[in-house]
Amino acid sequence: MVLEKGLHKVIIETDFTLAEELLNKRPPSNCPFRSIVEDSRHLIHRCNCSIQHILREGNKCVDLLANMGADQLDPLVVVDEPLIAVRNQIVADMVGMAYRRI
Repeated sequence: MVLEKGLHKVIIETDFTLAEELLNKRPPSNCPFRSIVEDSRHLIHRCNCSIQHILREGNKCVDLLANMGADQLDPLVVVDEPLIAVRNQIVADMVGMAYRRI
């Protein structure tokens, strides 16, 4: 999608430390996901994107969307406008509302 939309210098944030480590470093030779990781690394480099770790509390919108996606039956859903379920959270993120880490 980043390539299709012509975006560059995109920062991809993830709360999954292992994913961030695999994408920022070379995966070990025995990594069962090596080909997927290498393909992803190539695309990330091609788009001039970067991957960085963020605590789950750092972006509640993404956490909410990820949880919604886990229940999704379609293989890909593209959202052009904020879903009603996340609009309040978007406003909270925009104003910098703090969250306690549980």
